[in-house]
Amino acid sequence: MRKVLGTFCAESRNGTMIILEGMSDLPFGTNLIVKVHAPGKAVREATAIKDRLHSRALTPMLIEGFLLVGMEKSDLEGGTQIEFCTDAA
Repeated sequence: MRKVLGTFCAESRNGTMIILEGMSDLPFGTNLIVKVHAPGKAVREATAIKDRLHSRALTPMLIEGFLLVGMEKSDLEGGTQIEFCTDAA
């Protein structure tokens, strides 16, 4: 499982962008099935799409971003973790 470091909403997209610690070789733009483990809530299944994060040129990228389709920012409280349901994570 990977810890959610931050969340933000993009009005033009149906869902919430999340920033996860660490890097993976998961493909960009592909629907990935994940389990969302939020403290005090039932585990929910969602679709995640890896997306590029904009960062400062000199900052090493040890994080990556995903769009959680249909998820609200309020569903992703502090301490939320994401579990990828694929061998590629």
